[in-house]
Amino acid sequence: MFLFRLLPSTKKNTIIEYYEKIYIKESEVIVIKEILTLREREVFELLIKNKSTKDIANKLKISEKTVRNHISNVMQKLGVKGRAGAVVELVRMNELSLDE
Repeated sequence: MFLFRLLPSTKKNTIIEYYEKIYIKESEVIVIKEILTLREREVFELLIKNKSTKDIANKLKISEKTVRNHISNVMQKLGVKGRAGAVVELVRMNELSLDE
């Protein structure tokens, strides 16, 4: 079940959209917040493995333009410039890990 909410970002007072996954287990509710969509996460996980836009497109069976769009969307959500800035911010927010 997905709910859409808004979360104020600590960077530049921008607002970013995130998703909450809600799991119910034995009357306990566990909420996991995610900033990235599944596809954005796949793109950035390949990006931090030093894959090129072309490599990512081939691996995910999407166009290079779509890969660039996913990267651009994440940069806009985070209010950063450049892929490296997005990676740094995602690692800082514990959305991505540099570990394998």
